[in-house]
Amino acid sequence: PEAGGSTISWSKLDSDVVKELTSIAASGKKIVLMTQTYASPTTSKLIEEFKAKYPTTTHVVYDSISESAALDAFQSQYGVRGLADYDFSKATTIVSVGADFLGDWQGGGYDSGYASGRVPKNGKMSKHIQFESNMSLSGANADTRVMLKPSEQKQVLAKLYSALVGGSVSVKLDARLSKAVEATAQALKKAGSNGVLVTG
Repeated sequence: PEAGGSTISWSKLDSDVVKELTSIAASGKKIVLMTQTYASPTTSKLIEEFKAKYPTTTHVVYDSISESAALDAFQSQYGVRGLADYDFSKATTIVSVGADFLGDWQGGGYDSGYASGRVPKNGKMSKHIQFESNMSLSGANADTRVMLKPSEQKQVLAKLYSALVGGSVSVKLDARLSKAVEATAQALKKAGSNGVLVTG
């Protein structure tokens, strides 16, 4: 670490920060502690201890990539604000539209379930179709990776939904994307309750 353009030790940094926080709290000024969303009782306990030591602290949660829409959708469906948890090991067909579920999508942690469903047993293993604009870890591992523009992701989802439920939407996709959506819809229908579609 550096302070004032000079290298300092970690212990010096720690003592300077504690001294400054103590001074700010003693003067009644506000301290803001900003974190990302977390689901850790230990982290919650540490933050509460920090706030007890520095009572002028306000804890602000901010995510650079918000999961609010997913939280809202889950709450409207189930009456509880939360994120769905997926067991990819049980899926025979996995479709992702812009969700890097092998990366840090919704906090990550889906890689082991995904990997256990990708070991051929009796000639079968899960099929993974990835629609995405930028290369991701999930896309790199997909059986089929379909490149598309970010502006086309919602259109692909609408067309896929329409193909699955038998409706019709006025979405125009080029022939390549239309063919990929139709093949994906067929794969999901064939998988039935063992199919999963996620979106980022």
